Amino acid sequence: MNFKNYLIKYIKKTQVPKGHVWVEGDNKRASYDSRHFGCIARGLITGRALYVIWPPKRFGTKLTSFNDDDDDDD
Repeated sequence: MNFKNYLIKYIKKTQVPKGHVWVEGDNKRASYDSRHFGCIARGLITGRALYVIWPPKRFGTKLTSFNDDDDDDD
């Protein structure tokens, strides 16, 4: 099987609805995330990552946040 056929067989396209987010953990083999349970309503999020701590060369980098203006959970 060539790489293109592999992608077609194992990669599926997902559209994230407005007002939702897609979350993935940093350990693909051990993370229980949107690949298992799908999109999350933004209204269910109670926290936000502010800085990178890993890898060490990026430690302290401030993260940009998503735009709250398009939130339809208001």
